[in-house]
Amino acid sequence: MPTVRDIFPVHFLRATSLIAPQDFRIEGWHEEFSFGKNGYVLDLEGGNKLRLSSETLANDIEAALSETDLDRWIGRTIKIYKVPKPIKDKDTGQDKIVDMFRAAASEQDVKPGSAKGAAALNGVVASARNSDMDDDIPY
Repeated sequence: MPTVRDIFPVHFLRATSLIAPQDFRIEGWHEEFSFGKNGYVLDLEGGNKLRLSSETLANDIEAALSETDLDRWIGRTIKIYKVPKPIKDKDTGQDKIVDMFRAAASEQDVKPGSAKGAAALNGVVASARNSDMDDDIPY
């Protein structure tokens, strides 16, 4: 028997699914029409998507990465967590609490140009060079 999620699949990371703060690597971004409007979406590792649904979340990520350009967020890692946020229900006008995503710097993040990033890159380059040395080159 189908579930509601089968009929209306949710492609975005949901606050209710995030039990504890979690690190995510940003693999890309794109614009997408969802929930009745265009918006920016981050493609995260593991096939997750994170909609930049608030200026607060975007500002959190910008501060965590010390970078304003979304293209430079690609390859970086952020910590996503949720916090309770009081809002007014659109239909009833009653106050209610919803979970809101926030972001912070991750200890797993490797900033481009940093010593940590350069060491990781040198390891990849050195490994590639060593493995290429035994290739047969036809003349």
